[in-house]
Amino acid sequence: MKPEPKVILIYNPVAHGGKLAEKTKNAVRDRFRSSLFHAIEPGNGSGFGDLDRIVKDYQPDFLIIAGGDGTLNKYYNYAYNTGISNIPIGIIPSGTANDFAGSLGITNDIDKAVEMIQNGKNQSFDIMSVASGDSINYCINVFSSGFLTCVSHTTGNSLKNKFGRLAYFIHGVSEAVHPKRMKLCIDSENHSFSFTDKALLVLVMNGRTAGGMRFADTADLHDGLLDIRIFKGSNMIGTLISAVRMFFGKEYSRDVICSRCSSITIDNPDNNETDLDGDKGPDYPVKIECLKGAITIRL
Repeated sequence: MKPEPKVILIYNPVAHGGKLAEKTKNAVRDRFRSSLFHAIEPGNGSGFGDLDRIVKDYQPDFLIIAGGDGTLNKYYNYAYNTGISNIPIGIIPSGTANDFAGSLGITNDIDKAVEMIQNGKNQSFDIMSVASGDSINYCINVFSSGFLTCVSHTTGNSLKNKFGRLAYFIHGVSEAVHPKRMKLCIDSENHSFSFTDKALLVLVMNGRTAGGMRFADTADLHDGLLDIRIFKGSNMIGTLISAVRMFFGKEYSRDVICSRCSSITIDNPDNNETDLDGDKGPDYPVKIECLKGAITIRL
């Protein structure tokens, strides 16, 4: 008889006002009797406490992470710094934004997500590294800078708990009234693609969606490539039309530049704010690389 897997559930006890914590723990407990529970600790450094020691002592077959893109981002930055990034994970999408899980086809239904993990197999997927100066950050879904970039990490938790993704729209309306373009200098590996001009927004995608919008329908989480989207913003009407067309999975206009590459460098003389998976990102210049097959997810 096949031994029951040992798992550790990592969850945020205050996500969505704490409504999902008990339901998530019960769903995992029902299917995995050999399970431990590790709560993310808000305001305590990385939030994961001594998880690395627990993992090394308990030797789980895999971890289950309940959260959104921000939680997964924080986990992998913690995991790479503590030497546990090779442990497979299962994902229960329970954040405000679950774009990465959506690209993997994981349902938001907690019970079905746990069932998928139980019956799944370990598969390798890409992740992005974002180097700035002497520091390296890791990003699972999207690097962004420019128009509405800071909305996801300046929107209050109470607003997100009440309105979900709509909170980002509500908070971003004021910025949308007076959009500003920024100067960008972009160069890909082997100089196969370059851009030096003003733009409204730049996205470097690993997954297919950001904020629920389909910016990169052709993105493949196995291919070792980044999908670049540059919104020039020189014609605001054209940019808005492109955004609407993207939402419905249609082709892009000439106001949106698209490219694919395995690594890219981006500089911005004004050092506009950057964003990694919904949290504040590093200062410019940055070098972003796709790390092919660097993480293992149970699907």
